[in-house]
Amino acid sequence: MKNLFLTLVVALFVTTASASAFPSSEEPKPVLVETSKELSHLLNSVYTEGFLEKEELGKVLFVVNDLNQIVVLKVQSNNEEIQSYVAKALNYKTLSSKELKMGENYFFVVKFKIKEQQ
Repeated sequence: MKNLFLTLVVALFVTTASASAFPSSEEPKPVLVETSKELSHLLNSVYTEGFLEKEELGKVLFVVNDLNQIVVLKVQSNNEEIQSYVAKALNYKTLSSKELKMGENYFFVVKFKIKEQQ
């Protein structure tokens, strides 16, 4: 039986306005531990088995609104089901952590792994 194991590979990085939706040359900011834990929990809590056949990476760009809710702006992945899954799992979910600033863009990389259960 296959299980999905989700790992936030690179936690969160603050982004600034640029031509690219996902910055590549910016200096990473400190890891936001509580927010990373919350995102991991949100992504793991809605998992439905069956859509993942191999290890996948996704980049998620989001902003936090005035209600401290995640608003997903873009999910970059080769797998459309991953894109949909991440957007549904995170969009408009309220964060209890107060580490993020309202209106700033953030991104993180998420790694989806399959591990055979014995």
